[in-house]
Amino acid sequence: MSNASLLWPAPPPAAPVITNPANGSTDTTTSERTISGTGIVGDVVSLSIDGATPVTTTVQSGGDWSYALTSPLSNASHTVTATQAAAGGPSSAAVADTFTVNISAPPPPPPAPTVVSPVSGSVDTTTTKPIISGDGVTGDTVTVSIDGTVAGTAPVVNGAWSFTPTVALSNATHSVTATQAAAGGPSSTAATDTFTVNVAPIAPTLSIADSSLSVAGHGGTVDLGISVTAPASATATTVTITGLPKYETITDSLDGKIFSGSSITLSEAEVDSGLTLTSQYRGSKHPVATLTIAASDQMGGVSTTSAPQSIKVTDPTTSTDAHQAIIDHSINALSSFSTMTGGAANELSTSEPTHWSPAIAGFAALLTSETNMGFNQAIGAAEGYGHMLLGPNVAAPAGLNADFHFHG
Repeated sequence: MSNASLLWPAPPPAAPVITNPANGSTDTTTSERTISGTGIVGDVVSLSIDGATPVTTTVQSGGDWSYALTSPLSNASHTVTATQAAAGGPSSAAVADTFTVNISAPPPPPPAPTVVSPVSGSVDTTTTKPIISGDGVTGDTVTVSIDGTVAGTAPVVNGAWSFTPTVALSNATHSVTATQAAAGGPSSTAATDTFTVNVAPIAPTLSIADSSLSVAGHGGTVDLGISVTAPASATATTVTITGLPKYETITDSLDGKIFSGSSITLSEAEVDSGLTLTSQYRGSKHPVATLTIAASDQMGGVSTTSAPQSIKVTDPTTSTDAHQAIIDHSINALSSFSTMTGGAANELSTSEPTHWSPAIAGFAALLTSETNMGFNQAIGAAEGYGHMLLGPNVAAPAGLNADFHFHG
């Protein structure tokens, strides 16, 4: 023999270990399992399922390997074999693992429900919110779509279901589709139904508690007593009030909103909450304002308005207004005295001399006292014009006779 060294091939590695799925187990959750196990770090594991062409995966640094199946396995018993080898090295012996796949098939979808109302092709002239109803599988849920948009759902109870639209339908032809499904289950095919809505518009009912109201100025208030009742199928009901004068405002009890202007529009909720009219009139007359009220709504896309009604609101003169009117008249009369005397500062007339300044002081004090008025207003029937009769309380400090007349 020569002294040359003999080279022996490296021995094959030990077989890898398959840990998942466990040998003899049954999988009822998925048909696309991940096969995994342990081996020699860096070796390549070859897997064959039911004798098919092997697929490979590499043992990672932690000694673990895994492979996710890319196609589902049938409901049956399956065998996986695995070998491992280093690069260029011999392959290990094979290890086998047997497991079963038993996935329950999904339940078939239920049949389509039926739509029995409205009758397909019918015309509804009574309501814009027709009840949609039909038959189905008890316990399932029916999904209703109107004109391609899901409108809501309805449970099937004792084989029947019904659904009422929450939004009024327009006066037009509408298409309804209905499907049903059990909880978590597949949906049925759709049942279809076509019908037409053609409802004549009905005006809302407007009620006025009192067509003639009286309110005191200077911040006085009165309840307008207006209410409105809209048809059940109406939408966007409003009330319009015109003729409100500048010195009056309207406040609702819904949120305390204040309305003003010659034409205002309020919602049904604002009107029904209660409306209070406030007057800030401060004049000496008693004006009468006529408020015109009308209610409008929409049904099936068509607007309609009730017959207008009116309320007459009178602002009577208050005692304060009357007192102020007398004072204003008196002041105007004093100005007339100055003109009559040619603007003289020291006398009211040539026959009854007096000092003007003390007289003014006396007038000022007396005119502001309602209980000690220095003037009496009278209408001279014989003379044919209004005049002021100088009272004794003013005549004395002015140095004049109590029956002295001056004209306003």
